[in-house]
Amino acid sequence: MPIQQKRDSEIEQRVIRQLRVDKGLGSKELCVFCSDGVVTLKGSVLSDRGKTIAQSAAFRMEGVVAVVNEIAVKPAKRVRSRVRGTRPEAMPLLAGRAAAGQ
Repeated sequence: MPIQQKRDSEIEQRVIRQLRVDKGLGSKELCVFCSDGVVTLKGSVLSDRGKTIAQSAAFRMEGVVAVVNEIAVKPAKRVRSRVRGTRPEAMPLLAGRAAAGQ
């Protein structure tokens, strides 16, 4: 394997490891490609913040000369209430309490 391809492969692996541990992404559906030190990020996250976190993580890696961020922001779908009288905007709060076992 030529030296640059090996370096690109190492960069990809380092970026992937960092993205796996980053808690603010809101998604694990990301792909990382690297060619000549240029990292391309593809996939989707739940927020603009997650997109920025992924890009910053890639830029911090040694050997990265540029980042092409093709990540799409796809917010989570809201669940509509089927309970009469419950406001839809209250549903995420109710779902969070149920998930916490309260």
